[in-house]
Amino acid sequence: MDEMFEVLTLIQTKKVKPIPVVLFGTDFWTGLMSWVEDKLVGEGLIDELDVNLYKITDSVDELIEYVTSAKK
Repeated sequence: MDEMFEVLTLIQTKKVKPIPVVLFGTDFWTGLMSWVEDKLVGEGLIDELDVNLYKITDSVDELIEYVTSAKK
């Protein structure tokens, strides 16, 4: 998780070019990322658009579509 938040921070602060970040496994990731959205966005610590920096999915097809569309 440390590396995931590090990558998201680097993308958010434009220190690196945007890359697709896919969190695979909704059961695992939804609770944490709901907290991020509720607390961090809710308290104005991150912009509401920052939650668009990642995608949570259980679908391999959706993962592939997300990654390949980001390269265009």
